[in-house]
Amino acid sequence: MPLPVEENTAVEAPAQQRLPRRRWRRRAMFALFGTLLVGVVIEAGAWAGWWYSTGGVFTWQRAADARAAARAGVSWSGPQAGGQRLAYPDCVLHPYLGFVYDASQWSDGQVSRWGFADDAPPLQKRAADRFVVGVVGGSVALDLSKYSDGTLAAALERSPRLQGRRVEVVRLAIGGYKQPQQLLAVQLAMAIGGEFDCIVCLDGFNEIALLNENVPHGVPAWFPRGWGRLMERAPTPEQQRRLGELVLLRDARRELADLADCFWWSPTAQLLWYLRDRRAGRNIAARTAVAERAAVTRSFAVTGPGPASASEAEARVEMAGVWRRCSQQLDALCKAHGALYLHFLQPNQYLAGSKPMSPAEEARAIQATNPWLPAVRHGYPLLQREGAVLQEAGVAFEDLTQIFREHREALYVDLCCHLNKSGYDILAEHIAGAIRARIEIAGVDFERLRVSPPELKLGSPAVTERFVVYGVMRDGAEYEITGSGFGTRASGNGGIVEVRGTGTVRAQRRGRGELVVLHGRHRATVPVVADWPDLVEVADGVADATGQAPRIRVNDSGSKLQIACSGLPATGSRFLVVSTQPVPPALALTSLPEFQPVVLDAPETTVPLAAPPNTGEPLFLRIVAVNQTLDLVVAASNLVIVTRG
Repeated sequence: MPLPVEENTAVEAPAQQRLPRRRWRRRAMFALFGTLLVGVVIEAGAWAGWWYSTGGVFTWQRAADARAAARAGVSWSGPQAGGQRLAYPDCVLHPYLGFVYDASQWSDGQVSRWGFADDAPPLQKRAADRFVVGVVGGSVALDLSKYSDGTLAAALERSPRLQGRRVEVVRLAIGGYKQPQQLLAVQLAMAIGGEFDCIVCLDGFNEIALLNENVPHGVPAWFPRGWGRLMERAPTPEQQRRLGELVLLRDARRELADLADCFWWSPTAQLLWYLRDRRAGRNIAARTAVAERAAVTRSFAVTGPGPASASEAEARVEMAGVWRRCSQQLDALCKAHGALYLHFLQPNQYLAGSKPMSPAEEARAIQATNPWLPAVRHGYPLLQREGAVLQEAGVAFEDLTQIFREHREALYVDLCCHLNKSGYDILAEHIAGAIRARIEIAGVDFERLRVSPPELKLGSPAVTERFVVYGVMRDGAEYEITGSGFGTRASGNGGIVEVRGTGTVRAQRRGRGELVVLHGRHRATVPVVADWPDLVEVADGVADATGQAPRIRVNDSGSKLQIACSGLPATGSRFLVVSTQPVPPALALTSLPEFQPVVLDAPETTVPLAAPPNTGEPLFLRIVAVNQTLDLVVAASNLVIVTRG
């Protein structure tokens, strides 16, 4: 009898519940793609968050710089207003000058063994083939002599009296210096063998803004800044505790930066680190401020005779007098050694009405709660009054607080007083003109002015045109006196042009007006005609590595513009920049946020844009392309200018 066949008892799943392996694979791929897409969105959001938080585009190099700054315990996002510093890691005590830079901390030759920020000694000798200019003051004077020394030298070498002579700029300025340190620096340099044809003193801010680092601690206002902290050797137990806490907090901040190094590739991780580090930095800054305000260990070495003023307001009056007397002594010292002396009161952004500012520049340079604001607004009028006394005494003093009054372009870079290269170039051109005026036209009385060309024809709002002003003698002899340094003032009448630097103008809108030139009692006017087509293309694009430059084409439909953008790199980032000011092809990445650019999502795209108003004022458009690491502009389109009216 055959055995029964055993039936298969397994229950087969319904067909609609069976998921073929192919479907599982599709679902897995979809989940993976979705995860990657979410990751990309998060990273893109972090890129935008970084821009919002820092004011600049995210780059891996910037993130690395920020981590390095955090490890060094400094603010990467920009200088902050602070009180008396707890330490001067880059400075050492000096027997005559208070402090100088520590040359042992600078291995790149930027600081000489005399402690000044110069690669040459301050002991230059006068000679027939050179013109030696010493620059004294604080950090603004130092930056001028570092970043615009070439501008200063070139402007001086244009002088007929200095033909064939090489201009040598000697840096005697140090950040934080205030009188009498400028006077003592020149005296010391001369005492040990230095010779000068000219001394330029650019100062004023430190004298009235930094005295709060001394006076509350019982230290005279005219002592070097932060003298109590420089001299302090035995902190109180409470101060030791504060300093210990700061050490622990700074160590923790460095460890956090080290951890962020491990995730350098992720903008999200870098943004999260940056936000946490910013909180840590603010906590450290707050605790540092408490430690800085703490009483110093009093000793005669710290306090000397003590402050002569009971309040900071009284101390500013005292310092204005010290500042004026030191300038008079510098003038006498230079005259005794056959050198020119010129003294300039430096500009500052906290003086109301001294410079027109865009919202971006104002956010970067003005802080309503900054203690330097009331110090400047109280102290600068004191300095200006003392400056008038200097002029009456025959000192070549000039107030430069209004030198940027006609300059709408961004010049200030921080909450204190410092400038970008353009700002220092403006100062350098002016100072050179003032020196030339002393050696070329002192005592000369002009019969009239002559301006060349006799008419300015401006065919593009993107181009600056030059003009030259001559003072004409009765016998027909002429002296070139272009620029405010010579005492020559130029301005646009009718709102057609703005004066940009020494002897240059740019059209602000189409129309007719005039350039008005003033020198002493003399006045000259130059007709100005500014006209160009409604649509202008400037062929100044910059090609990328492939040899292709982006292009902009404008389709004008009346009230709207259609901006066709093409030829952009497929990788990296692309931005459309729209501005009422000319946009340079070599746009600095740090300047990009100021233009509030439009992000372009694709290499070929069209962007709608409102047409400019019917006022004759131009609108400037340019595309810039940034590389994949977002730290370099790799290409720029042609500049397109659209004008109505």
